[in-house]
Amino acid sequence: MCIRDSLSLKEIPKLQAHFDRLGVDPSFFAAQWFLTLFVYHFQFRALLRVWDIFMCEGWKIVFRCALALMKWEEKTLLSLPFDRILPALKNLHEGKNPDEIVERSLKIKFKTDELAKLRQRYDAGER
Repeated sequence: MCIRDSLSLKEIPKLQAHFDRLGVDPSFFAAQWFLTLFVYHFQFRALLRVWDIFMCEGWKIVFRCALALMKWEEKTLLSLPFDRILPALKNLHEGKNPDEIVERSLKIKFKTDELAKLRQRYDAGER
């Protein structure tokens, strides 16, 4: 199990179960978020805030943003079939106030130590 899945089970368990039922893998939609640190998804103002936090806290903010966006649209995502959920996931940021994206992200709480433990478990092959 990947780190994002573990955090999703804690923060958005119904949505994670829906992803599992549909066979939606995080790599289908989240790879670009993590590889580019949201550069293609956020307006410049929000992007600067996310990057500032990233420089101070590391990957924690990237996970928070991903979870906050999915939590924001959870009700809609739960109603979508496989063929409609992927386009919706790739466009979660559209039409949203960039400041509110960051604010909602900062409300997703987990300890840095928790992230480190999940990383250790993942690295040890406990998936």
